[in-house]
Amino acid sequence: MELVNAKTQWRSGKISLRADGVFVAHLHAESGERNIFAIELCDPTGKTLKTHPNAFPYTIGAVVEEQLLIHSMGIALVNNEYLRLFEKGQGLPLKATTDLRTGRAIRQGQSGELILIPIVEGDHSRADRNRLIADLPIDAAKIHRDLPAGTEVEVTLQMDESRILKVTAYVPILDEDFSKSIELRHHHPTADFLANDFETEMKRFNQVKVDAGKVDAAQSLVKEVASNPLLQEVKRLLVAAKGDPNAAAECEKRLLELKLQFDQAADALAWPAMVAEVRDWLGDLQSISEQFGSEMQRDRVTELHEQAETIIGERKAESLRAKQEEIKRLYFQILLAQPAYWVNQFQRMEAMKAKMTDAARASRLIDQGRNFIAKNNNTALENIVRQLWDLLPPVVAEAAQRGYQSGVLR
Repeated sequence: MELVNAKTQWRSGKISLRADGVFVAHLHAESGERNIFAIELCDPTGKTLKTHPNAFPYTIGAVVEEQLLIHSMGIALVNNEYLRLFEKGQGLPLKATTDLRTGRAIRQGQSGELILIPIVEGDHSRADRNRLIADLPIDAAKIHRDLPAGTEVEVTLQMDESRILKVTAYVPILDEDFSKSIELRHHHPTADFLANDFETEMKRFNQVKVDAGKVDAAQSLVKEVASNPLLQEVKRLLVAAKGDPNAAAECEKRLLELKLQFDQAADALAWPAMVAEVRDWLGDLQSISEQFGSEMQRDRVTELHEQAETIIGERKAESLRAKQEEIKRLYFQILLAQPAYWVNQFQRMEAMKAKMTDAARASRLIDQGRNFIAKNNNTALENIVRQLWDLLPPVVAEAAQRGYQSGVLR
């Protein structure tokens, strides 16, 4: 192994590791600043190996010690995607801002209608496999106009040296901020939240057990998970969590571990269908990029195809899910930039007028949309189509909802 100062490029020279991985090294660090040392690890043949972490910070003791972030942190998005904004090991204070969109519409003044922005901490690519810290709600009862699906939201996370996290969502169409401060050290999940979360996961796992009966290769994995002592430990902690905050925190941690074991069994069953779905999306993306994409977008399609096939070869389910989200984002980026798409969608909405929940409002929007088509105002037409989408009856929800019910997406 060799350690390299990222700024000065000073190198430690080759360091041999003991069989248990222990080593001793003398480092050259710059005084008065935070030094980052990259870790270069090689096997006996000289081949470079990946490490986690791949670098570490060091500050000479004469400087006031910097508070470091213990866990990565970010936002849970629609489709259970995790947008990481803070990385584990970064020094405090921290601040990051990202531009998102609302995943659905809310009507001004409607009690109980919310768009949630869940804040989570952890390192798993699937949002609900990280710890939920808090939700920042945009409450329909507190806004002064309707918010259609696709409304821009600028979300900022800011953490000070005392580990107080401030979450702010600025909605340009309202010219209004929604914010919340969270003291991380005092967070404990409620017993009811944990019980509901456990029940949802058990329903999912019971279905996995049924499906595994049809696939010989998955049966042994499912039996191994079902007999794991971790399952009984979570059940015990669920009872203790009702009167003990520390037990609740431990239960949350152990429940996340159990979910990951459930995921392994579910992924073993879902893998063939997952691969087929990703390849279908790649085909659709290839087709639309050849018709309407820029040269840069077509190059990106080639990269995504190569990356997806590499992940398929390595059989990494989580990585493939994340790559599919990238593929879909690029597909819709190209598609939604085409004026013809919005004209086609408007014509479909005209044909579905009778199914809309507010006939009078639908008529007004359709009249406006026809006018915008005549004036070739595609931006305004897009807004009309999104409002018409909001008037259609909601699709039937899944029997067992997953994730943290986020209302925002990229």
